[in-house]
Amino acid sequence: MCADFASVGIPSQSRVTQSEDGLIDFAGNIFYSVLEVVRGEWDLVTKGVMSKLWTIFELLPSIASPGSRESSASTNLKDIHQTMIGGLHFRLVVLQLCCKWRGQRAFPRELRNFLHTKSGTKESKSSDQWTRDMCIAGHSVISIMCSGFCEIAARIPGSDEKGHNSQQEFDLLLDFISDVDEFDKRFFSSGVQQSGCLGKYLFCPLLSQHSFVTLKNILNIRPAWFCQDFIRSVVLSFIQDAATFQDNDKLYVTLACQEMLGPLFPDLGAEFEHQQRMFDAKQFMSEAMKLDTILLEKLLSIDYLFKPIAMVEALMAMSPRAILLGCEFWSDELSSSNACTDASLYFTSQICASLNGGSAEESSHVLPPMPGVLVMQLANIIGLHTPHDLLLVKLCMVNVALKISLGPAAVAICYSMLCDAAFSRRENTTSDAILWTDQHELRVLDCVLAIVKDQSFSNVQVKKEMCTFALQLFSVTDASLHLLDVLKDLEYQIFALEMDNISPVGQQSEKTGGTSDFLVFKAAGLVARQARDFVDHSNTISRIPSAMECGNNFYDRSMTRVFYDIKQSSLADLLRLLSLSGGGSFPSNESSLETISKLIFQWVVSEALMARKGSVLPSSHTASISMMVELGASCLAEFQGHVTASVVMNQTLEDFNAKKVLSSTQE
Repeated sequence: MCADFASVGIPSQSRVTQSEDGLIDFAGNIFYSVLEVVRGEWDLVTKGVMSKLWTIFELLPSIASPGSRESSASTNLKDIHQTMIGGLHFRLVVLQLCCKWRGQRAFPRELRNFLHTKSGTKESKSSDQWTRDMCIAGHSVISIMCSGFCEIAARIPGSDEKGHNSQQEFDLLLDFISDVDEFDKRFFSSGVQQSGCLGKYLFCPLLSQHSFVTLKNILNIRPAWFCQDFIRSVVLSFIQDAATFQDNDKLYVTLACQEMLGPLFPDLGAEFEHQQRMFDAKQFMSEAMKLDTILLEKLLSIDYLFKPIAMVEALMAMSPRAILLGCEFWSDELSSSNACTDASLYFTSQICASLNGGSAEESSHVLPPMPGVLVMQLANIIGLHTPHDLLLVKLCMVNVALKISLGPAAVAICYSMLCDAAFSRRENTTSDAILWTDQHELRVLDCVLAIVKDQSFSNVQVKKEMCTFALQLFSVTDASLHLLDVLKDLEYQIFALEMDNISPVGQQSEKTGGTSDFLVFKAAGLVARQARDFVDHSNTISRIPSAMECGNNFYDRSMTRVFYDIKQSSLADLLRLLSLSGGGSFPSNESSLETISKLIFQWVVSEALMARKGSVLPSSHTASISMMVELGASCLAEFQGHVTASVVMNQTLEDFNAKKVLSSTQE
């Protein structure tokens, strides 16, 4: 009734309350009376009530700034009127916004007290205190508006399948932004929007209630509301919290978050991609690999989620026979043997094609389903793509295959590693990035040696062929000392495979009375036999690209050149002497052994002086001299007495001194 009476537009002189003081007091009393009637029941403050309050407020006079000629009393009165009207205006806006957006939230006590406090009277506080109270109240209003907006947004039906807001949700967002803008600009000069409090009040609730589309829209429309570092950390924490992957609902929520917010956070692309991979991995392990729930939960625990290679290793450790998933025939002896042959033919043809500069498509051989096919697919899903990563996966599978006595499967995987090495080493020459290093080669050679030394797999021919290809493939040029040692070990393994009856070292020791010198000599004899075979069959392996062409020093340049040099310089066939001595009886071979030892150490002296002059590559020089010194020493160890051995060694030292003096004179 008061509002209706006031809206008739009666001239001020005809009003019951003609003074400005009285009219301001009247409007204020109406406002405070409404608060007393409501008593916290804010639902009673309807749109109609607010409309009447605003109608009354519009009756208040517009207070002009005091003129220079006005008295101080008049000026003070106008200041009081302006403060009272301004305070009432602010309280009306606060009441309207809070009633509109509060949802189910009650007004904070501080805000209630503020609404009941009168300003501009004698009892009112100083202007500074009023400004502080106004800022505190404004902060509470923003908090209520944000929480109410999030609450209402959560009740509105979600976005469609394409991620678009419903019109109702979009209208709500625009209405909210409009109210915040007007409130902030009118009373706080846009300070609220610059403070960052809006982002903190909005981002976490919207994210936790999965209002991703609304969040995306508000980030696009009002990016200044949000501190980028803060919201980035919140998003990162959110997707990592959902990474336990025990709850499928959380998985889908994470993917929805990625789809909507991913483009807004490009620096989190790797994290989003990881979560996608882990989701795909869970689906793959559950549906394709059919792993049981307990194993799946262990693999998807926090221990392995961020260490993909550790997940594969854990799978192999907990379920070794997972290597047979999708290729169970590798557990059958006959089928696995045939498949191993097919795989070795396929990969050797690929290796040859690579070393000749060809491509993989040129091979006419067919690759059978490989052991660990599903494990390799899993590795690809979880992001193990680099040559080193794949090498570690295959190394793990080789060890598991040997552990469960699947020798042919281990051989097939190892051949695939040799093939990977061939193509990766070729890419090193055509790419600025170094894709293949000594460390990669060591991993592959470790697999080859593990298979060769494995007693449960007794196919000697397969082991020899694999060793031969490994030696042909890898180079010792500029190789590390560790790699040289492994290559030398691989050579010795080939020589050991030449024995008619392979037996453990302990059994050989028993047969020879436990003399380690005899074993060393037998190894030296096998070195000679293998070297002789390399020379005799050099033409028969022409179908394999020359190792010299692919930078291999150890296989084709080391031993072959040694025996050729000795034969050229002394006219003695060291290969023949070694092969005859290796099969003879003792001490009847001492004369031959003495000749062999002298020839070997003469060559060592000559080779050392050539290397000193720089005519021999250091890597080739190191490998050759190392092996020939061991061969000569093993021969000396077979003498019954020490006299002959001392004579040979003394002669070697004299030769060294003589060559050194001659070399110094020539320099």
